[in-house]
Order: sequence, then C-alpha cells, then structure tokens
Amino acid sequence: MVKRIAVLLIANLALGVLFAALTVAFRDNVIDYQLARGSDQTREQLELTVWIRSGIVVVLAAWYVWIARRMVRGRRGAYLRVRSLAVLGVVAVGYLLISGAYPSWMRVLQAAQLTLLVVLVVATNLRPVRESFPRRTRPARPPGNRKAALVLVVLTPVIAEVLLGNVSVAMAWVVLLYIPIYGAGALLIRELVRRAGGGWPSLVAMGIAYGLLEEGLALQSLTSPTLYGAAGWAPRVFGINTAYTELNLPYHVVFSVLIPIALVELLFPGHGTRPYLRTPGIVVTAVVTLLGAALLRLSVPTSIDPGYTIPLPAALAILGLEAVLVVLALRVLPRLQPWRPAPVRPPAPALVGVTIGVAVAGFMGLLFPFGGATRPAFTHGPWVLVPMAVAALLGLGAAQLLLRWSGHGSWTVHHRWAALGGAVLAHSVFGLVANATTPSDRIAVALLIAVTGALFATGARRLRVRPIHLCHRGSGTGVLAPIAVAGPCWRHDQDGPVSPDVLPARDHGLPSDGPRTMTRIRPYRVEVPDQELADLRNRLTGTRWAPEPAGGDKGYGVPVAAVRELATYWLESYDWRGWEARINAHDQFTTTIDGTNVHFVHVRSPEPDAVPLILTHGWPGTLVEYLDVIGPLTDPRAHGLDPTVAFDVVIPSLPGFAFSGPTPDTGWGPRRIARAWAVLMERLGYQQFGAAGNDWGSYISAELAHIAPATMIGAHVTQVWVPPPADDPDWASTLSGRDARTLADFRDLFDNHASYGAVHGQQPQTIAHALSDSPVGLLGWNAQVMGGLNTDILLTHVAIHWLTGTAGSAIRIYAEHSREPARTSPSTVPLAVAQFAGDLGSIRYLAERAHSRIVSWNEYDRGGHYATHDAPDLWLNDLRTFFATLTARPGSDLTTPDFRTPGRTTT
Repeated sequence: MVKRIAVLLIANLALGVLFAALTVAFRDNVIDYQLARGSDQTREQLELTVWIRSGIVVVLAAWYVWIARRMVRGRRGAYLRVRSLAVLGVVAVGYLLISGAYPSWMRVLQAAQLTLLVVLVVATNLRPVRESFPRRTRPARPPGNRKAALVLVVLTPVIAEVLLGNVSVAMAWVVLLYIPIYGAGALLIRELVRRAGGGWPSLVAMGIAYGLLEEGLALQSLTSPTLYGAAGWAPRVFGINTAYTELNLPYHVVFSVLIPIALVELLFPGHGTRPYLRTPGIVVTAVVTLLGAALLRLSVPTSIDPGYTIPLPAALAILGLEAVLVVLALRVLPRLQPWRPAPVRPPAPALVGVTIGVAVAGFMGLLFPFGGATRPAFTHGPWVLVPMAVAALLGLGAAQLLLRWSGHGSWTVHHRWAALGGAVLAHSVFGLVANATTPSDRIAVALLIAVTGALFATGARRLRVRPIHLCHRGSGTGVLAPIAVAGPCWRHDQDGPVSPDVLPARDHGLPSDGPRTMTRIRPYRVEVPDQELADLRNRLTGTRWAPEPAGGDKGYGVPVAAVRELATYWLESYDWRGWEARINAHDQFTTTIDGTNVHFVHVRSPEPDAVPLILTHGWPGTLVEYLDVIGPLTDPRAHGLDPTVAFDVVIPSLPGFAFSGPTPDTGWGPRRIARAWAVLMERLGYQQFGAAGNDWGSYISAELAHIAPATMIGAHVTQVWVPPPADDPDWASTLSGRDARTLADFRDLFDNHASYGAVHGQQPQTIAHALSDSPVGLLGWNAQVMGGLNTDILLTHVAIHWLTGTAGSAIRIYAEHSREPARTSPSTVPLAVAQFAGDLGSIRYLAERAHSRIVSWNEYDRGGHYATHDAPDLWLNDLRTFFATLTARPGSDLTTPDFRTPGRTTT
C-alpha cells in the first residue's frame, strides 16, 4: 500500500513537471491568453511569473523524490509530509483550475493532476496506511531551560549592537527591534545545531548563513551602492561590497552567534549542550526570526536606503548559498571529524585574553573606516587591498592559534573565559572609538565597558578550573573559531548529551586521571608497520614444530596438523591489510582511564533516539567480535530492521588487550574494568546507557549493573557464570532439568578442557613468555577455544594480539578476577540472558541469586560461544527486543515480558 502511495506521488510529480514544461514551452500563448482575459499585470511580469512557478516545480520535484524514498523506507515524518503536500496540492491546483488562468487544453492536465491529488489525500488517510506509520514512543526528553534561552535572546543584541556603540542613547528603544532578528536568530541556530549534534564548525556555517540573511537580504547592505557608504570602501566585485562583506560576515559569526552561545553555556553549565527548547519552542523561534528579518527589511532600508531593491539573481544566489550552508551545518559537518592543528601549550589566561583582544581590535580597525576616514585604514585607490589582506591573515591566524591552544590538555575554562572577555571588551572599546559620536553616547558605552569588564573579572574568580578535552567528531574542542570554547562532542542519549568535560572518576571508585592530556579523547587508526608484518612472516616460516606421537592428535590438546593448517593459511593466504581496513572504516579513539590506555570504536546512529550501548568482548577475542553487527545496530533502517530500535555503539578493547596495549599495573579484573567503562561512557557524554557482552564481556556488563545502577538502562549477556553459594552447601542436589545438565557440563569442562583457565588464573606470566615470542604458539593456545570459527576471523583475533604485543597481558584478567572479592548482594538492573546451543549454559538458580531482575532468559537451538560470529541474527534480535522493551515502557515492571520468537525457547 505504501508503494502505491509513492507511485501516486511520483505520478502527480510527473504531471506537475509536464505542466511546468508545457507552460514554459508555450509561454507566449499562455501570456496572450492571460492578457486577453484582462490580467492587470504587464507581459514582463507575467513572463517572470511563468519562470518562477516552473522553477518552484522543478525544486519541488527533487524534494518529492526524496520524500517518496524516505516514506517507502518507513519514515513517519516523510509520510506526514506527503499527507500535508497532498492537501496543499489540492488547494493550489484547485485554485489555478477554478481561476481559469490557463488555456482549456492545459486545464485538462490540471484536472487530471487534481484528481490524482484527491486520490492521494484519500489514500494517505486510510487506516492501513496510517497503521504502517505508527507514532514512535520516544524516551522522556530532558527538561528544557527557558531561563537560559531568555538570557541568550537578550544577551545577543547587547553584545552585537549595544556594546559596539551602534545604539545611541536617544535611540535605545531600537534594541527591541534587534531582539527578534539577533536574539531569536542566535537561539534558533543554537537549538538546530545542538539537536543535530554539531559543534563549532556547524555553528560557524550557520553563523555565515545568518549573516547572509541579515546583511544580504534584510538590510541589503552587501550589495547596496549607497547604504552606509559601504560601496566606496573598496572595489566592488560582482556587485558585492567586498570590504564591508569581509568585515560583517565574520563579525556576525563571532559576535552575533558564537560568543553569546558560548557565554550562555558557561553561565548554565549544568544544562550542558542540551537543547533549551522543545520542538514547539523552536518553531516559534524560527517564526520570530523570520518576522524579525522582515521587520528589519521594512524599517531600515526603506528609511535610509529608499529606492534600492536587491537584484533577483543576487537574492537567489544568497538563498542558494544559505541552503547549502544549512545542509552543511546540520547534515554534513556533524558526521565529520574536524581537522585540528598540532596542539600548543597556551599561555596564562590573561595573556590569552589580551592576545584575542588585540586580534579583534586589529581586525575591525583594519576594515572599518573610522576617525573621519572613508576607506579602511585611511587608504586610497588599490592600497585598500593591503589592510583587507592583513585583516584576513590576522583573523585566520588568531583562529588557528586558538585551535592549537584549546587542543592542549592544559587549556582550562579560565582560558576560555579570558578569550571571550578579551574579544567582547576589545570590540566594545573599538565601538567607543569608532561609533560613539556624542558625549552622552561615549559616556554610556564607557560605562557599559566598565560593567562588562567587572562582570568578566568576577566570573573569572568564580570559575572552577576544569580541563577541556578533545572532542572526536564534528565538533573539536570548542564552539568558537576564532574564539574556541567547548562544544558538544556527542549528540544524544536517554537524557540528552552532557558537558564534554570529564566528570569525576572517583564517583565510580577510580582515582582521577588528572587535569591534562590524560583525560582527552584521541583519534586512533590501526597502522601496523610493514616491518612488523615481515617479522611475523619470518617467525611463521621459521617455526620449530612440536613433535607429536602416534595417536597424540586426540585427547592431548590442539593437534599439530590443525595448527600447521592454520599457520600455512596465515602465512600464504591471510590478508591482514584487508582486516585493518575493515577496522579503520569505523571511528576509533583512545583515552586514559585510571592510568591505563583504553582503545575503543565509537559509531553513532543516524537515528535521533538511539540508545547508547557499550559492547565488551572476552578472551581470546577482540573488538572484531562485533564488527559484523555494528551496521545493524547503528543503522537498522539500512539493514531492513525497525529504525526505532537503534544504538550508539561503543566497543572498547579490554585493558591489556589488543589496541589498548598492556596495562601498566595489576588489578585489572572485571570489576575495575567495569568502573573504567562507567568513566568512559560518562566521558563520552552519555548519562544513561546499556551494556552487552560475551565471555569476560558478560562478567563486565553484569558488574556495570553493580557499579553504575543509576545510569544503566539494562545489561544483555550471553553467560551468567556465578560461583556456588557459600551459605548453601547442598545447592547442587536441589538442581533438576536444565540446571542439572548445565552443572554436569561445567564439571566436564573443568575436569577435561579448562587447563588454560587454571594456568591463566594461577601463573599467567609463566605462559606469557611463550605466547609473546611465538606466533604459532599463540595460535595453538588460542585455537583451543576458537577452533570452530571461520579461519579468517580466528586468525584476525590472534593476529591482533600478536601485532599489539598483548598476548601475555590479556590472559592476566583470569588471575585478577580470582583476586576480586565475591559480590554479597544481587544487582537490580534489568538483565537479559541469551544462551546458544554450542556454548556452555548458565545455571538459573545461581544467576537469580546474583541478579534480582532477570527479565529475559532465552535458549537458542544454534550458535556457539561467539554468537555474533555464529548466529548474529539471533543475537541481534534478542538484544534489540530486550532494549526495545525497556525503552518502550520506561519505568514499567519488566519482570515477565513476552519474548516469543521462532528458533528459541523461553524458560
């Protein structure tokens, strides 16, 4: 049914495009017809109308195709747009048909289009169609902050116009005129960018678009030959006032958008970078902004620049450029990792403020004629290009300097505050010199400068020193260029993003990592040197094989023949660079937590309400366990799954494992790792999150339920292996059915197959010497528990441990776990257990003693210990169903959910 509606939409589109093409092709006949019917417009006006209407149809055509594709993919928003467009189309085409503005042979085409539109209206409102696009149950959004929004609305025109001396005392009431365009405009930009997950690059792009709207379309000052005398500042290019444009577009970016937003976010740090408004508030703000632009257009140009109207090509060019900038800011930049120069230690905050102030004053002084000058810097003729070039270099240099400073670990909130204060005070002093013309105006601006300076000084004393950390995608470390301040590193979670500043690690039982580069998020790529691969080939080629007696291939461990086959494939056919590229296809980072390096993959979902999810592997696994499920988890729509169940995925390498590298100290058992994971998710800006894991990852995910119950949505595990209770010596005799069989499997494992666990738990360093020196030795040791996997996957896990030098450090987790005291109380976070046929099961009696809220316990008839490799479809469905149930019914009792799907049994 949905596809039929898409066909109707495209058919209507085709008729519209055909009608527009015929109108253009036979425009002379159409215009003659309209003039004969007594139109009060001239022939030129009617011809312009023909072209404009046809152009609108062409633009809408591309939009219709995009909407149709999204509707077929199940997007409810696209469906709602189709319903609205159908109704509007009926009204528009019906009006044109009734008005008789076109010849009768063209009205036949209009009647056909009107018929299709009526059918489309009826079809889109049928019950089966409406039920195909159900309302999404969204998690409760965090509260807004109207106070912060109001402060931003008032503060923006004060900074942009009043402190610059553009408002005289006699005309102070004009500030009310500036609030809609300046205040509402800055608020709208912040809300759109923050909701899109953008940082300072997005804010800069939106700031330029804002400047084009205000200066280009509302005031028309970018192209006017008379307004402000700007046309005489420097040579005009394509009708553009070059020097005026160079001055005012950056000015609006910095002082009308970035600085007000930065200051308000500093004044309301508890709200972080979450939106201040809900959707209705944003709509109202957008309307007020457009009305403010219209008010500015009707008041200022008509009074001081009468008779000038921006040429239509220039207006269309500005509108097109604005559209590109908005798409860039809200769609493209939030998905990109920004370029950053090498960090440099910043000077003292006071010196930062002075440097930025000098740069701002120099930039404005070079471009704005003042002191009786009619051109920048008192120049004449082509010499005006000199101050224009110097100003450009000064602005770019200051921006790069701030990027270098803010990227360093010693950059604090005091530096940020000083940079903002230096910029605001410098531009205010320039306003006093250049714009305040009467004694009363000079006194007023001087008093405002004094008050502003006092406020910044007071604020600096009250600030708590906090490090500003490198954000990893689309935002950098700040929202300002050139005034760098902290911006949102991450877009959303159950309660919205929080400040990127690291929250106290001690809340999770870990010591603080210090205020410098230790707590930063650093981009990472896997790039194994060629010499390391050459050394691996040499070692594989020169392997000294262990002798094996006749009949020794059974019951004595991994046979020589099996290891030889794997090693031969590793040497002759295995493609490490291909797997390296697969890993590097995802954003990776490292950070320092509790003194050790932690590597992780972080992939964000394009869906707006994705659940943050941390996935943890075990031994001898690596993050490769989850490579194949990243796509379905983060972008379910692209994989044919329900897009309302999506995840922001974080996949760390365990401390001591793989790309995290060896740990510098002991004690990294599941409990300490769980504390580190809580810090990591907090450092990434997630206030609430889910966890899932396998093997040791199951232990750690369950530990997170103890460590961070307030922030955990739920935990999904594939094993719940709990030690026998000390207070119930006869517990085993009470087991029956599945639990009794699982206990027998446990005993068989420990009696006959778990020698590796005993070695790891008792003397890991003894075996580490051999594992770290021989790739074939490592291959044989790890293959004993991974032998059933695809050869390439098995070798990738082994190769990662070999190439990172972590084969010996990874096994210490067994010994560390044995040294951790047992839990004495059960966890209370919702827990899901998914068990697979080829894996060692879990004893429910013991599991329920350790976890009081097991809401899902499923057993599948296929799959093994590495379910994401063996049965990814079952694992995905189980995990998605579990979290969908939790997020769909927040706060409800989930002790008995109905999780019946083919291929599993529920006990």
